[in-house]
Amino acid sequence: MFFATSKVQLVFIALFLAFVFTAVLRPLVSAMSRIMPRGLATALSLLTGILVFVGMLTYVVYSVANQWQQLSKQFGTGIQQIIDFLQSGRLPFQVTNAQTAAWIDQGVKWVQDHAGQLAGQAAASATSVVEVFTALALAIF
Repeated sequence: MFFATSKVQLVFIALFLAFVFTAVLRPLVSAMSRIMPRGLATALSLLTGILVFVGMLTYVVYSVANQWQQLSKQFGTGIQQIIDFLQSGRLPFQVTNAQTAAWIDQGVKWVQDHAGQLAGQAAASATSVVEVFTALALAIF
């Protein structure tokens, strides 16, 4: 029952996205249809919309890739600041280096013990991404 419902939901999402694309691209199609046939204006508007979307996605990926070194350093610095805060004594309880190391070891062990489940969740997330692109394809075509 749930499987069928999820597939119907995908169709409704695709239909909604189709309406959004129509609403967004209609002004461009109307402007282009003054100088060319409406079918060609629609195709060019759709192609323009896809190119703009791909361009924005490329920009975001490129920006993150270029700043990856800086982001990883900032992440490490942030973790170190959390550890320093816990060990500084500004809390109503005291946290020692040994406790912090034990917590980090427990976290690493938990990730190692649950690696299969985490990989399964990552695969499920990848499936969701594929469903999103499928819905986009259904909405566009």
